[in-house]
Amino acid sequence: EELGIKEFLPPFVDSKLEPGELATGVCFASGGAGYDPLTAQSSFTISLSGQLGLFREYIGKLKAVVGEERTKFILKNTLYIVVLGSNDISNTYFLTSVRQLQYPNFSAYADFMLSSASTFLKEIYGEGARRIAVFSVPPLGYLPSQRTVGGGIRRDVVVKINDAVQIFNTKLSKQLESLNHNLPDSRMVYIDVYNPLLDIIVNYQKYGYKVGDRGCCGTGTIEVVLLCNRFTPLCSNDLEYVFWDSFHPTETEELGVKEFLPAYLDPNLQPDELATGVCFASGGAGYDPLTSQTAGAITLSDQLQMFKEYTVKLNQHVGENRTNFILSNALFFVVLGTNDISNTYFLSHLRQLQYDVPAYSDFLVNSASDFFKEIYELGARKIGVLSGPPVGCVPYHRTLSGGIERKCIQRYNDAMMLFNDKLSKEIRSLNQKLPNSRIVYIDAYNPLLDIFVNHQKYGYEVGDRGCCGTGTLEVALTCNRLDATCPNVLEYVFWDGFHPTESVYKKLVPIVLQNHMHQFQ
Repeated sequence: EELGIKEFLPPFVDSKLEPGELATGVCFASGGAGYDPLTAQSSFTISLSGQLGLFREYIGKLKAVVGEERTKFILKNTLYIVVLGSNDISNTYFLTSVRQLQYPNFSAYADFMLSSASTFLKEIYGEGARRIAVFSVPPLGYLPSQRTVGGGIRRDVVVKINDAVQIFNTKLSKQLESLNHNLPDSRMVYIDVYNPLLDIIVNYQKYGYKVGDRGCCGTGTIEVVLLCNRFTPLCSNDLEYVFWDSFHPTETEELGVKEFLPAYLDPNLQPDELATGVCFASGGAGYDPLTSQTAGAITLSDQLQMFKEYTVKLNQHVGENRTNFILSNALFFVVLGTNDISNTYFLSHLRQLQYDVPAYSDFLVNSASDFFKEIYELGARKIGVLSGPPVGCVPYHRTLSGGIERKCIQRYNDAMMLFNDKLSKEIRSLNQKLPNSRIVYIDAYNPLLDIFVNHQKYGYEVGDRGCCGTGTLEVALTCNRLDATCPNVLEYVFWDGFHPTESVYKKLVPIVLQNHMHQFQ
């Protein structure tokens, strides 16, 4: 999103490609090509040398659009993905046997492929590429088409093909290590897809699939590419199949998460969208049920009930095994606590009659802990819990309680830090008690505080007022289409009196990803 990268990269040879799209990535791939030039020739696709020629042509056009210095920066920081080798081994070597006459020993053919791959990688390195991900070849002997052709009457796995793939993958991995050693600043990464795909194909039921040896298209045993077309009958539910046709896995192996999650209560929500994530959040809610009641929002207990309804609907749509897989692998985000401390405790004083700050933070943490345990029992395992932000520095509170100079209210920030500290400790405790849980405390307080206090360092000109209206009090409904807005929102840390701008969140996300994503693994 930050770099303007598309969900699908447009082909470089697309006649409708706009010059502005060159800087955000294009695709040079040609389906059916390989490291072996004979593979591309036999499938009438663009050879690797032809793709390299297109890449050089691309560089010339990119320079014309953004200039030489920007081109060098883009080439150096771009991620290149190379996915080749499957057609070489499955088709050119084993299926047609064209190369077996020349290389009766597969190890020699693997060396030939490797030499071609190495030359190609050094060529694009010479053009400026540095970050190159090279995918391994998958377990081809398990593909339905290979089992049909070479697996006998029982359609057994073709072991000799898998053995050949492993020989090539081992050599490829070692060659990449050598290239990284010899080419300064290169980041060529071997991506192992063999073993993850092998596990999915062999243990398909563990992943919620019902069929692992046939494709969804046609008979599922031999149809591929042109033989699988709009006239070919399909299975009733491709979510149950590992393979789409006899060669290619289905999209369901990658959950296809949308850029924006649809609301679970959206009347236009389609059943197919259940498997790729929905949103139960309600603006203004909190860990404290009183917070939701005063804001007219859906309480946490009611959101939990909706989640239970969701799991039932998902089960009906994709089956129990697939539902269990989705829930255990989904990433759950919980963003609560700000309105509890900001509004229910300090602004309205509703809870100050019952609790001092430490006692109220305990009350909130207990509510949060109960919620995490509830969704864990329903199948959730990977749960990201955002800390509360430095609410004492938002424009709204600075106006109401920051005096004539509108300073940050330290006691509000102190209360939030106390809550965050207790929340973090409770999450550590839950991870020790709940098997296989990955509940991750995500610190948003400190990154946001740095942006709020040192806003000029991040390129903002205004850090104590919002862009909407006066920027000092307007929030939610009081910031509407009738209010004047600032001429350039990119200069502001805050959109209204309470919420940061989208630009701030775009700065926060990379920090969160860098600091916390590894904890979910």
